[in-house]
Amino acid sequence: MNRRVIMRIELEPESKDRLDDFCRRTGMTKVAASSRIINWFSRQPDTVQAMIQGLFPSSIEPDVARIILKQLAVRPGPMPSIAPHDVSLQGKAMV
Repeated sequence: MNRRVIMRIELEPESKDRLDDFCRRTGMTKVAASSRIINWFSRQPDTVQAMIQGLFPSSIEPDVARIILKQLAVRPGPMPSIAPHDVSLQGKAMV
């Protein structure tokens, strides 16, 4: 079995409500959904992580986004996986 690390997170009430709604729709637990999101985020290039965190000034965000997309399009190798290899979405409705 893979080694796991347990963490607590703090969410704004609206974010928790949206996470609850997502988990109800997909049949996923909050732990599984949060784990997948963090795994996905941690595998992204630094520039993508910075964009997601809003670290670029809003005045240049559209330009930075275009540059990042161009870099990702020509990047060699496979794109990072969205889901961990030991987790399956089989049988889960995505509506």
